[in-house]
Amino acid sequence: MEPGGIIPMHQHEVIHEMYIIKGKGLVLHPQGETPISEGNFVYMPSMEVHGTKNTGDEPLQFICCINKPPET
Repeated sequence: MEPGGIIPMHQHEVIHEMYIIKGKGLVLHPQGETPISEGNFVYMPSMEVHGTKNTGDEPLQFICCINKPPET
């Protein structure tokens, strides 16, 4: 994610996990903002509203993992 980039607040049925490889930013949530940086792990439960913002001067690099969506 480029400097100043943002993933708007959203939610989904799957569990969302992120591992921060490089850079710094914020996880956005209804209660406020949580700083993230290299080496941090982020866990978002199913249906929790969240977003991400790059607050650094370099790209924010991360790996996102999600669980299998529920069968319908």
